[in-house]
Amino acid sequence: MKGCLLFVLNTHMPFVRNAAQPHSEEENWLFEAITESYIPLIEALSGLVRDGARFRITISLTPCLVAQLADPLLQQRYLGYLEDRVRLAEREMARLGGRPDFLRLAQMYHQHFVRCRRVFAHWNHDLTAAFAFLRDAGCVELLTSAATHAYLPLWTLYPRAARLQIQLGLQQHQAVFGERPQGFWLPECGFAPCCGRSPGIDELLQEEGIRYTFLNANGILNGHPRPRFGVHAPVHSPHGVVAFGRDWGIHDLVWLEDKGYPGDPCYLDGDRDIGYELELEQVAPFTHIDRPAGTGIKYHRGKRAGGGAYDPDAAFRRCDAHAQHFFHWCQERVQALQAWMGRKPVLVAMFDTEHFGHWWREGPTWLELVLRKLVYDQQTVELVTASDYLRQYPVNQEVTPSLSSWGYQGYSESWLMGRNHWLYPRLYRAIERLDEFDAAAGIAEEALRLARQQYLRELLLAQSSDFAFMMWRESSRQYAEERVRGHVENMEAIYAQLRRGEFDRAWLGALQEQNNIFSTQMAENFL
Repeated sequence: MKGCLLFVLNTHMPFVRNAAQPHSEEENWLFEAITESYIPLIEALSGLVRDGARFRITISLTPCLVAQLADPLLQQRYLGYLEDRVRLAEREMARLGGRPDFLRLAQMYHQHFVRCRRVFAHWNHDLTAAFAFLRDAGCVELLTSAATHAYLPLWTLYPRAARLQIQLGLQQHQAVFGERPQGFWLPECGFAPCCGRSPGIDELLQEEGIRYTFLNANGILNGHPRPRFGVHAPVHSPHGVVAFGRDWGIHDLVWLEDKGYPGDPCYLDGDRDIGYELELEQVAPFTHIDRPAGTGIKYHRGKRAGGGAYDPDAAFRRCDAHAQHFFHWCQERVQALQAWMGRKPVLVAMFDTEHFGHWWREGPTWLELVLRKLVYDQQTVELVTASDYLRQYPVNQEVTPSLSSWGYQGYSESWLMGRNHWLYPRLYRAIERLDEFDAAAGIAEEALRLARQQYLRELLLAQSSDFAFMMWRESSRQYAEERVRGHVENMEAIYAQLRRGEFDRAWLGALQEQNNIFSTQMAENFL
């Protein structure tokens, strides 16, 4: 083998559970991701395992997503979501009986929803078991992340809060999957070196025994000293944590619509959902939402195709062609790099899992085809995980990575700009008030424990990077602002009760039922 390919899929969804409101649009974000990305990915990788394919891939599962996948309420609601989609597809099959090209697509969706229901039942409604199966088969290395996907560089001013995010993520992963991961996914690839009294992210990871992580390319390339091999070999930080850098060539091919694979006119137009094209009364009985909302049923080819019915066969042929192109591109790339470096390069392909299926419908098929071609059809590119590569090359250059993130401009802008900067002073103040909980006296110990735990849950949820990102991008901004303000107000109410010396146990119980993340006995003991 001349070089290595390291696929990393970041699997994440913010905490959208709404105990008081079934059929919320935000919960549907989770259900769409399960239906369009997670189950298709599980099916594709399980098929490779059944066929005996010796592949290796890395999947990070954020703790807030794991908590929701294992939540009985959300599991039951997802079954209802699938039943609604099966019934909607049946209605569409009847409506489109005279249009064979569209009828075929309605039948395709009906089969997909039924298959999702079957796969969900196979794993006893808990998809964490499916990921554990893939791990146990020796094909997938699982990682964890910060508890609620907090953007860590903006929390190192208060190391206690950053450590809580990291430690709780590790503890939950061990409780669910039975092992402590070697690697850690940094939310938004956010990294910051040591600055004054604020520890570097690598120091926080090293304290918890984390061996490696992943950074955006600029975090490696702007490091000091300049990395000799760029992003095509990992580097060791001053605290001994290994950092792998993202390959931008792969990013452009697989992510971008304008010059990459997803924009091909043969592929599905993901924006044209029947939930926004049919009359509201036709879809509302299935979405249970009193305004246009996505259904997951889409019939048209990509924008550059000028409309028309989607052709799954043509899309598969293009998918196979794109997989073949990627296959050859990786071979040529590693051969050129190996000749220059004198060692095996590593190409790091880092993506949100939801890109495969939810944003690019053909993505899971493309990924499966790529993996099959790399396993069976060549001897140039080795599929590895970070642990695999480090076994081959345990010694690498020491570099201090730079402040960096992925996203707009690559230096935290998406999470700290004029549209979202207001949230940090309020949450910093909430962190400072934790000392008063620690010093509280004269309050019943059990009541204080419950109040402190809920205060921390509200803090963890408010720290989610997703909400700051939504505000910056002005996508679902109202929802994001309401969520953060709600968590802040809950903390202020708990703090006011602390100052009075008594807690409203009934109110705290109701609040815990609503915002119950990490409420297992494991988390209770930790918090």
